[in-house]
Amino acid sequence: MLERAIEMLKRHQEDPALFNKVIRGTYAYGSPQMQIVADSRLIATEAHRFDKRHSGEEYIRHPEFVTMLDMEYLGVEDPIENGACLLHDVPEDHQDQWPIYRIREKLGKEMTETIDWVNLRRFDYIAEKNERHRAFFLNLLNVAPLRSVRIKLCDQFHNGLTPWNLKNKTWVTRKTHDLREYYIPMAKKYGVLYQELIQVTEALEKGICLLPPLGK
Repeated sequence: MLERAIEMLKRHQEDPALFNKVIRGTYAYGSPQMQIVADSRLIATEAHRFDKRHSGEEYIRHPEFVTMLDMEYLGVEDPIENGACLLHDVPEDHQDQWPIYRIREKLGKEMTETIDWVNLRRFDYIAEKNERHRAFFLNLLNVAPLRSVRIKLCDQFHNGLTPWNLKNKTWVTRKTHDLREYYIPMAKKYGVLYQELIQVTEALEKGICLLPPLGK
């Protein structure tokens, strides 16, 4: 299973235009569903236009890969969920430019709610960092709808496949703790990416990057 996901993402690494081809093969040109995904991508591209991942890749590639995991690997053909995959980091990373209410104005209540479940910023009122994270994880595990859970699990799956700081043992310990304590139980509960997240966690603990950037 893990190998299939990695091979799929490698194809997207090698051919950035493949993203558009998958979208066009899923939603009819000019359809309302296609428009939702297209508008989501426009907002995500604008919001992340100056952002880079630690690998040096353009940051927009991360939400694109999360979307492809949702669409191609999990087989989800839901324009709200696919669009929310593209936008999942926007209101958290770019609150000044794209606060959650502005996304609602552009894309509606259903999209906004789907994104809002996966944002830690909802718990900024909790001062202590560990408690804030715990409240977020428990809310996602016990209250959030499946649509939002899948987005967050695809997000964590891609992050686990492309770790940026394997030499930092503190970072690895925190990352694998969150995976084992929260995300793997969440994946087991919903039957989504359960074995894949176990394998990703084991690779992180061994200091292995399963999906390195192109040319590395």
